[in-house]
Amino acid sequence: MRIRTEDEYAYRGSVIEEAADFWGCNKTDAVVKSCDFAGRVLPQLKDALEAADIPPSETRKVVEAVSTPNVTVEFERPTVLIERTD
Repeated sequence: MRIRTEDEYAYRGSVIEEAADFWGCNKTDAVVKSCDFAGRVLPQLKDALEAADIPPSETRKVVEAVSTPNVTVEFERPTVLIERTD
């Protein structure tokens, strides 16, 4: 698989390098591990935030922390909406 990192996709190179540093592996393995993590954790995070008995202000802090340029997380008690940003 090839991932373009030129022009408007230049940010991808640094994101992948950051993931490789985090996982302590090469860039290919970092992409695979990150995809696996996102695919498994985001649905569980949504369920946990909706079921958790925590104050809305704390839920909003978590929502803000996990939102990225590619993933939007919104909170309107008791619903958490996780969407990809295209």
